[in-house]
Amino acid sequence: MSAGIEVSQKAFGKLFGLAQVTIDEWIEEGMPCVRIDGDDSGEAPELDFDPSKCSKRDVARAFATNPAEVDQWVRQGCPCTPSGKSRSPLVFDLPKVFRWHHMYKSKNRAVAERDVKIWDLQMGIERLVLSLVEKGLVIED
Repeated sequence: MSAGIEVSQKAFGKLFGLAQVTIDEWIEEGMPCVRIDGDDSGEAPELDFDPSKCSKRDVARAFATNPAEVDQWVRQGCPCTPSGKSRSPLVFDLPKVFRWHHMYKSKNRAVAERDVKIWDLQMGIERLVLSLVEKGLVIED
């Protein structure tokens, strides 16, 4: 198993538009994570990759699994697009993969579908607010 990405629960939620209660539920259901003592300021770390253009290896690292498992997910319907490259033929949008994975692993499909709809609404609101702030129409607190 490869090393995961070190990020606080709060930062993880902020990065992918997830509610803290959802992250807590995922941890209870067995999401791989390690408890670390220290500062939980909630600031998302600077990423050295674009979350919407991840390789299979990036996805495997984010889920603390191996690329062969990601191949299996692709066969099960994990969202990805062809990259046109021979060495890394697929590109993944990590937030979409997290949403798909939540649906794939969920025991209660209705709750998972509700979660995904809520995340999509939250992300849409965030994009709208950021757009308004960039245009100077809203002053950020």
